[in-house]
Amino acid sequence: MQAPVLASSDWLYRVLLRFYPPAFQARFAAEMAPVFRTLSREAYTESGAGGLLGLWLAALWDWAWAVLYQWELFLFKRRVKMIRIQSYEHKDAIQGLPHAFG
Repeated sequence: MQAPVLASSDWLYRVLLRFYPPAFQARFAAEMAPVFRTLSREAYTESGAGGLLGLWLAALWDWAWAVLYQWELFLFKRRVKMIRIQSYEHKDAIQGLPHAFG
């Protein structure tokens, strides 16, 4: 039987996974949740609640930076896709700047 603190820990971690962008969740959440569950069981078995607390401190620090970074990537990629940069082609009949400006 699982200790209530481990069940709560597992539930809270799954809630935190929902803060990641949807594409990240779809790809990694199913793998991340069982890994954290295993780590939390090991930490609790070896060191009790103190070990679990230490794991949570590290996990929360990593989670905060990872969520921010993943959202930055998600939003930046979306903006880049919306902006269509067309390269200059000579057949466009657009005159370049005179050499004095280049």
